[in-house]
Amino acid sequence: MVTKDNIHRELEQEFKNTLTQTDYRKLLAHFKTDEGRILQLTNAYFDQDDHLKNHGMALRIRVINQGRAEMTLKYAVGPLQKAETTVALSVNEAYSWIDSGRLTVAKPIGDALLEQQITTTTFPLVTAMTTKRYELPYQTGLLVLDQVTFSDNTIDFELEYEVTDLAIGQKEFSALLHQFNIPRIVSAPKIERALSHESKR
Repeated sequence: MVTKDNIHRELEQEFKNTLTQTDYRKLLAHFKTDEGRILQLTNAYFDQDDHLKNHGMALRIRVINQGRAEMTLKYAVGPLQKAETTVALSVNEAYSWIDSGRLTVAKPIGDALLEQQITTTTFPLVTAMTTKRYELPYQTGLLVLDQVTFSDNTIDFELEYEVTDLAIGQKEFSALLHQFNIPRIVSAPKIERALSHESKR
């Protein structure tokens, strides 16, 4: 649901699964069609002494293909469900916040934080990563294949399936994993994985 020209709010429902590099390449080869497109994402996460993390929240700036950017707040509202508030940024604005290492949130995100009883509006940079993303329509949802490079240059692979109906999506996702003989391994949120790699630097 778009409430203003540069503000977007939505409910995200998705299944996530860790992939080996072999399974990633197998799926990429199978699904690589003209319908898909590769996205290059730069993701920077901000928090203050794990305050957002402890509330099940994540604050992110994302730059997409060096052509557009956005600030997003995510927080869990149910199993496999997250509420998102996103505000569009210019690429220059995005990198200004990232390079400064400190983010003061846009008002719509400040309002969303306040709804969760969080009054802090300025947060330091805690971690960043880059993602090569391939996405395409599949069954009733959107299939996403991610190759993620963390700050210590470690790479991992992930499959996401974004859906509008969790019951139907669960059946479709399980069938997909079964078709390609991929074990069900629920992946941790990207920010958790990124922070674990920060601690190894």
